[in-house]
Amino acid sequence: MGEARAERLSLRSEALGLLLFLALAFAVYAPSLPGGFISDDVLYVQQNELLELPPATALPRILQQPFFANWAPIHVFFLYAERASFGEIPLGYRVANILLLAACAGALRRLALRGGASGRGALLAAILFVVHPAMIEAVAWINQSKTLLALLFALLALERWLAHLRSPSTGRLVAVLVLTTLALLAKGAVVLLPLVLAVAWYSHAGGSRRDTWAVALLGVISAYATLLNLQAQGTQGGIVEWFGGSAAATLRILPSVLWRYLRMTVLPWDPVFCVQPEPVISWLDARMWLPLSGIAVAAALCGLAVRRDRRFWLALAWVGAMLLPVLQLVPMTTVYADRYLALALPGLLLLVVEPASRMRAWQTHPRVARSAAVLLVLLFAARSAWQARLWAKPEALFLQTIEAYPSSRHGWTGVGGERHQRGALAEAADAYRRALVIEPHDGHVHYLLARVRLQQGASEQALFHLEAALRDGPRHPDVAWMRARIAELRGRGIAARDDPE
Repeated sequence: MGEARAERLSLRSEALGLLLFLALAFAVYAPSLPGGFISDDVLYVQQNELLELPPATALPRILQQPFFANWAPIHVFFLYAERASFGEIPLGYRVANILLLAACAGALRRLALRGGASGRGALLAAILFVVHPAMIEAVAWINQSKTLLALLFALLALERWLAHLRSPSTGRLVAVLVLTTLALLAKGAVVLLPLVLAVAWYSHAGGSRRDTWAVALLGVISAYATLLNLQAQGTQGGIVEWFGGSAAATLRILPSVLWRYLRMTVLPWDPVFCVQPEPVISWLDARMWLPLSGIAVAAALCGLAVRRDRRFWLALAWVGAMLLPVLQLVPMTTVYADRYLALALPGLLLLVVEPASRMRAWQTHPRVARSAAVLLVLLFAARSAWQARLWAKPEALFLQTIEAYPSSRHGWTGVGGERHQRGALAEAADAYRRALVIEPHDGHVHYLLARVRLQQGASEQALFHLEAALRDGPRHPDVAWMRARIAELRGRGIAARDDPE
């Protein structure tokens, strides 16, 4: 049934759908367009020497060289093309992310139809995906084009795989292999995509022997990409300690993190940049057991959906495959962030929207059902537009983070970075000092403060923070630069001295 609809989705229908998604995306993200480069954008775009090299020199290095604890050459290739096109004008990068968002929505709609969703459910899921507040960080933050690229290639890979399973074709199979590889090389967080393809192979083709070799090859590609990403993280300081200091502490916080992801799918009232929840100290803490209760209810509802229609296994597999790599079940580069929900959101939306689109209310009270759907879209769009405006005023964005998570240093480092960019060095140093009050042994914050002190000419304080950065962050990506500056300052007879309280 779903495959037939996918075949009948004409070029005109797809084009009209893409135009609708583009219009919605620009309407929601228009408030963010005047914004500049924020936080890691400076490292990924403005200070990325790879983007300034001639193509013949840059391309081999991009393929071989990890960047900022990531091995994601497709993302860096994309940034290279953007830098050649837009230079240092942020508007072009922001528009490119909006175009990627619309393309992802188009791919989601076609995938949903291919997987058996109703036309109404597929369209509504794609529209909600465009306006959903969980997408803000992935779209409004320039360097998160990697999330959108990985998601686009992953959605297209699964759609082509389902098409191949229904009607085997060498061309479709090659497309699956290429798109899966591109997704893995855009962002390592989609490393379990081959698992989703294996579930589709079982649920839509009964695990036919014909494609066993293709499933195995996809697993090998995924394993190789994983090893390269782990190597990049291990050699460039990307792997962080367990959240709370131990595996047990991480396990205690996971229910609240997972529940936040699930809850935000339907009630996304509080998207915040740099989410950093409080550690849960006790196994008896209600902050662990209350989220577990919510997760149990969600799991029961998913079980009912799967029992009624086995095709929901595919959406459920997508959610699990996209969330497991970012829940720090093993130590990884970044702990938690709302942008990680973007990868799982297509599956979550289909799990919610498709059953709702089949409710009898659509036949018995069509006007009421349509009005409710329109109201939901407008509410999500309004919330997203309100949050998107902060990306044009980044200091306000980071102040929101400080208010939401006062015990996290990320808000203060963000404020410091913005002040540093506009040349307010004393104010930037003050923000970094506040971050160090929260996390006094964070090597990256010492590194940031050292850069400010060097610009201020405060050599003694700069040396102190450089030495602290090297001590507390020995695998920092800029460790060679720090060692060179330390040698230079010591060669001039400078003695390290801490900042006054």
